[in-house]
Amino acid sequence: MGRSPADTIPTTLLGSEEIHRVTLVQDREAIGNGFNAVGTWTVLGNDTITLAPSTEHVFGTNSLSFAKTNGLANTKIGGIQDTITSVDLTRFGPSAAIEVMMQVSSVANVDKAFVRLGTDSSNYNEWQLDDSEIAAGSWTFKRILLSGSLNVVGNGWNQAAVTYMAVGTVHDVEADALAAILFDSVFMVGGQMTVAGV
Repeated sequence: MGRSPADTIPTTLLGSEEIHRVTLVQDREAIGNGFNAVGTWTVLGNDTITLAPSTEHVFGTNSLSFAKTNGLANTKIGGIQDTITSVDLTRFGPSAAIEVMMQVSSVANVDKAFVRLGTDSSNYNEWQLDDSEIAAGSWTFKRILLSGSLNVVGNGWNQAAVTYMAVGTVHDVEADALAAILFDSVFMVGGQMTVAGV
């Protein structure tokens, strides 16, 4: 999706003889092909059902909604995945963060939520949100430090060429079911502000 408009904070710097007006800019990159339509998104397995766009959203025109069910895959995961246009994220250092907007109808049987970025479903890094950080019935907006990756699968991600992403929830037990899991957006946000318009 490319870069979204940067966050700007007008600031006045006092020099020895004059006042300089500058703008502090935070780098932000929208990851993936968006959450407005199903498009090339697929479910992670038959423990995930009813993938569809939802008009309940924050950014864009829709979010993506799906449900965790007690399917034959026998996993605790309800999630979706997408193969995305390659994006180079090497300009984002350890203090950068993954920014996620999501919603669940209940957290009663949710253990955590996750974002995966990598090359494919066998090679990725995973960032997680604990259930204590997730609100039920309203949008959860959180930033997870890039340095806080908690799970590396296969060779992990290639930060210079990210072509795969997945989002979803992990539940307490395999038989848990949950309708109305929504994801609205995933961004990469720079950890430092840069000066523009001096």
